[in-house]
Amino acid sequence: MPKKNKRSKQKVAFGRALGVIVAIAAIVVTLITWQQPEQDFTLSVIPMHGMIQQGAVTQTTIHVKGSGGYKHPVSLSATGQPSDMLIAFSPTSGSAAPAYTSTMTVNVGAKVRPGNCIITIKGTGADGKEHNCKYTLTVTHKSVDDETEIADSLIKDVKSQKPPAQPETEIKLQDSVHMIKKMTIDVPKEGTLITQGVYNEMHGTYEGKIATGYKLWVLAKDSYNFYLMYPPTEVVPSMQSWSQTNIRLATPGRWELHVCLANEAASKWLKVRATAGNWGGFPSLPEGMETVRSVKVKRQ
Repeated sequence: MPKKNKRSKQKVAFGRALGVIVAIAAIVVTLITWQQPEQDFTLSVIPMHGMIQQGAVTQTTIHVKGSGGYKHPVSLSATGQPSDMLIAFSPTSGSAAPAYTSTMTVNVGAKVRPGNCIITIKGTGADGKEHNCKYTLTVTHKSVDDETEIADSLIKDVKSQKPPAQPETEIKLQDSVHMIKKMTIDVPKEGTLITQGVYNEMHGTYEGKIATGYKLWVLAKDSYNFYLMYPPTEVVPSMQSWSQTNIRLATPGRWELHVCLANEAASKWLKVRATAGNWGGFPSLPEGMETVRSVKVKRQ
């Protein structure tokens, strides 16, 4: 075979091999680029709903989490609230690598109109990326209109910390308890160490049905007394979930958080305590109220 033809075939083979190598390299680079996650962050608020009276203060927690190696600081802001509702974040910004939480404090003025207020929380990254989440706050009248007629008759019992007697016509509590097949406390877990005096992240789920006239309440218990948490526990029947904000653990030590089911009489007694500003403890649950689930935590 002439040397010229042999060299020509070698060049062709080499060219084909080089083309294959280049193609494989391009595929590898494409796969590596495609598999790399986009650098970004997520923004969420837990719980997503709250209830508060005019002239009061409540808190919720904002969660910021980076993904794909996102390392930029993210600042927080809020819009949608009326002029007499003040909102503050602590901290106002932080690093999303890997995550941080901020406490949003909402100070509701005495003249804020009752109803639902949808607050839009915006997170803005230093690179210009933005994400939003929404928090719904239900504002109620400072006075409890529905309980005006019973306030005078119960206020004496409130001051003496004696739960009102349950009328014979009231539905028996156990009849409603049987309708709740299962109750969970997802957060906090048993033995959780709580570092702040006001805890806003308690939530869980339930299976079954809460009978008409019954409400869920969260009470905190130290070694001696139960303490009322207000506003009442928020229930979302469509999702069969519940959440509680504004849990006040006044002193360091061991506490029990009780998710309780109360009939109408017991709920009215608790609401009148709150209206009277009586946040003192009571040694036992009022008649018509029963613990469904509880968890032990420790306040640092």
